Amino acid sequence: MAPLVLEQRALRLGFLAACHESTGAREFASDSTAGAAPLRQDSLLQAIAALKSQVDHVIVLLHWGLEYSHVPTPEQVALAHAAIDAGASAILGHHSHAIQGIEHYGDGIIAYSLGNLTDAPVDWQGPTRHYQCDVTDVDRESILLKLSVSKDLIQLAEVVPLWLDDAGRPTLAIGERTEKIRKSLADYSALLAEGDLERYWQETVIGRRVAAPLASWWRQGSLWDKVRNFRPGQLVSAWLLLRTWVTLKFSRSESRWQLFNSRNDTRPMPSARRGKGDD
Repeated sequence: MAPLVLEQRALRLGFLAACHESTGAREFASDSTAGAAPLRQDSLLQAIAALKSQVDHVIVLLHWGLEYSHVPTPEQVALAHAAIDAGASAILGHHSHAIQGIEHYGDGIIAYSLGNLTDAPVDWQGPTRHYQCDVTDVDRESILLKLSVSKDLIQLAEVVPLWLDDAGRPTLAIGERTEKIRKSLADYSALLAEGDLERYWQETVIGRRVAAPLASWWRQGSLWDKVRNFRPGQLVSAWLLLRTWVTLKFSRSESRWQLFNSRNDTRPMPSARRGKGDD
């Protein structure tokens, strides 16, 4: 959690960075080993408060959030607010591979995710499964923030929409792409202002993980087909769906939102008969 302090034009800026354990970092720093600084609220807030007395502004970079989500979780918002309350002037987030909203809280600026500054297709063969992921338009969208910094305040001066070219290099977005990114960012920011993200996430994940699989199963053939093709494995799937619903409704663990990730999909689906060669 050691900070980086930069001095420019009579301004002292202090930078802190941390990585959430859910992002899959291979090694975290410890007292005796190098690695990513773990994102733990108590240690982060203490580091912000200690650094604030030495600099004009504390800027926090956080590797966190759910992949391919345009909305931060309630826990992220609470942590970001706590960091601003502790003395941070700006929080810049990344990891979700998707642009998320910008929030003005107190005297601080919170950009929950800037999107991607580079990306490439993934084709990974693991010991138990094959993971393939092409670059989509969402992967190509990103934003650059220009911040106006004075002794007393950091303000958002400009949002610059970016677009990744076919080589994964960031370029300035032009034409309709620029307007689309600006509008999307405004919509995501408005959703943050509406609050009640707990309800948003419950409805979103339950819809994806429980309602959608059941609806898909129901559309597959007639009721007689379902009875005739019933397999014991469907009871297992039904139990998994029920357990998912209960977890989302009653668990207070931050990990419950990990069920969202559409690029690494492990949602339970009702068992269905598959034809030869189906994937």
